Amino acid sequence: MNALVQMAKSLGTVRLAALGGVGLVTLGFFIFLMTRLSQPDLTLLYADLDPSEAGQIAARLEQQNIPYRIAGGGTQILAQSDKTAQLRIQLAEAGLPTGGSIGY
Repeated sequence: MNALVQMAKSLGTVRLAALGGVGLVTLGFFIFLMTRLSQPDLTLLYADLDPSEAGQIAARLEQQNIPYRIAGGGTQILAQSDKTAQLRIQLAEAGLPTGGSIGY
């Protein structure tokens, strides 16, 4: 332990601050990567929706525990990319949406 303290004293405050900064940046980078990789890949499910229809679709997605995000000021819904085709079929069976555009 004394050797570590002696080495830290020999480095000086500027070098210790630089090492601490590099360590914090590295830690932040890995936290960013972990959170980014843990989020599901979302793709456009519907666009140009009426906000009330967007709310109905969002409620159905919540019931099914499917990750989604509302974008475009409430007119676009992005859903898990590997489930978009299945979701479009299920929502069409329920009569949703009555307007808007599908996908792109």
